[in-house]
Amino acid sequence: MVRVCNLGWVARALHDHHEEDLPEPLAQSILDARGSSGALMAIVDDPDAHPGRSVAHAIELLGRLKHLPALSLLIDMLRRTEGDWDFYAHDAIVAFGPLAVPMLLRWLPVDADLFGPVLAECAETCRDPQVRQALCEVLQRHPELGAHCAKLYGDVTLTEELLQTLMRLDPASHHEDPWLAATEIVAAVCSFDIEPGPLALRQLTTLGTRSRASTMPSTQR
Repeated sequence: MVRVCNLGWVARALHDHHEEDLPEPLAQSILDARGSSGALMAIVDDPDAHPGRSVAHAIELLGRLKHLPALSLLIDMLRRTEGDWDFYAHDAIVAFGPLAVPMLLRWLPVDADLFGPVLAECAETCRDPQVRQALCEVLQRHPELGAHCAKLYGDVTLTEELLQTLMRLDPASHHEDPWLAATEIVAAVCSFDIEPGPLALRQLTTLGTRSRASTMPSTQR
């Protein structure tokens, strides 16, 4: 018999375990109950009313349910800076996998730092041309972030774009550290089990040398 879920029952169940991990049998009983998604969303939508890890448990369960109407709420939690809600929301959104990709693509231009990595992780199991294009655009604007996202996405066809970006890095850039970007790019290429090649390694060495020189006190140069 399927249990009918209500907010009070779920809130009490999560409250009883707000200082510890949620036992799997209880988690499964909540997931199997009819109407559990609505009760969980109500808890997440009012985090101040629920103690300890109750909200974290609710966020995790929404991710396991893959309840699409909850995705906007989880994205809102991801954007919060107080507490640890963003950490739990990130993992819950990633649990949606490719189902979350269309909405994340819409949010990516708003905050690439926040939505780039979670988009790459959600799309890891699929090869979506829109995701690839979006990550290439992030790579062009923010090489270090873009390389990190490319590594998470795991698409070996991004190798050429990564190496081209590496060779275009400007040692005199004041927007971000070109050596850190180069290091992230080489790490991404290596994660594809591909050798970066001598030109890429020479560029990495050059950027590293100039980066160290720029941070050295003038009396030591």
